[in-house]
Amino acid sequence: MLNNEGGLVGRKSPPYNIMNYMRYRICLKMWFILGAICLMSCSGGNDSLADTNIEKEDGQKTVIIEPISGFVAKETNRANELLEWKNPSNIAIVEILYSLKGKEELSEAINVRVYGERNSSYTLKLVEYGIYQVSAVAIDNYGKRSEKVTILATPAKEDTIDPDIIVENKLPIADPLYCTMKVNTMHMALVLMVLKCISLKT
Repeated sequence: MLNNEGGLVGRKSPPYNIMNYMRYRICLKMWFILGAICLMSCSGGNDSLADTNIEKEDGQKTVIIEPISGFVAKETNRANELLEWKNPSNIAIVEILYSLKGKEELSEAINVRVYGERNSSYTLKLVEYGIYQVSAVAIDNYGKRSEKVTILATPAKEDTIDPDIIVENKLPIADPLYCTMKVNTMHMALVLMVLKCISLKT
């Protein structure tokens, strides 16, 4: 049944505020779906990239490179340590940090330059006997650092004497007077032989 205005009698249109609320709900769902799709696409795009960064104590990120290998400390005949290691490729410096165990706050740092060689060595000049904590970090030309490699080392307690020097000191020392008398005796014997030959010719 139609009313005078051409509308259906008995059916009322929904209130204006309800229509706005429905439109708002539809738009909100659409924005939520679009946002979820964007997040999924952004997170999926980085799955193939390896995270080679580490967080340092100061909050800065440093790219990790390959560390050194075969890091050992050998005791020498003096109160120091001979360090040896193998270098990774494409590095410029090996940073060595060492300190007495338990006194890490007093650590010393040394930079050893690398010129493409595979094997490197360095002799630490240690002035105090004890157990040392020695660490090494490889650094390339761009300042990228490797993970720290740490070992424990104990130097010789005191300098030792080279065995070759001991043998040389034990050799008998010639007596100058004895050598002079022996030379004079040989000289006199030679003179007598010459005189004997002359007398035989005459």
